[in-house]
Amino acid sequence: MSSSRVSLWALPAASDRGTYRLWIERLARLAGSEPFEPHITLLGSVPNPETAVAALEAIATTVHPFTVELTAVVDTVEHFRCVVLTVQAEGQVVALREELVDALGAPHSDFWPHLSLLYADLNQSEREQLRNGIGIVLPVSLMIDTLCLADTGSNDVRSWSLVKSVSLKGTGDLPS
Repeated sequence: MSSSRVSLWALPAASDRGTYRLWIERLARLAGSEPFEPHITLLGSVPNPETAVAALEAIATTVHPFTVELTAVVDTVEHFRCVVLTVQAEGQVVALREELVDALGAPHSDFWPHLSLLYADLNQSEREQLRNGIGIVLPVSLMIDTLCLADTGSNDVRSWSLVKSVSLKGTGDLPS
């Protein structure tokens, strides 16, 4: 992992991933942007990527797959949050992030859990048109079953790669 930036993602279960990948690909095509792997970013930048794998594997053995609620489609002016599905910020996803922040020695910071559907620089009316055309009925539950380290060292998503994926295989919940 020689990248200047490694991110930590929660991945949807394979049974859901294809659906979200299709939406991401469709929106990218409509916006002239690039598709990317469906994920919820838990940490945008892992402070010590070399030691992160062991921490990830240890936590994955204690936490079982869990669901999150996708509650709204939102658009923002931020390139990497152009159109997103917001995740209800409570329960396992928040507890998991806090556990990972502590285990990795990352700084505690605000957390806005979401699943991005489009990375692009669009004006308000373009974002709104794409957002309104998604057609997803919310809220909807999404199963999370994998943690992943991703090489996101470039702003070009075509160069991003999954470095290490670890299945959640524990038997318990984190305190929420």
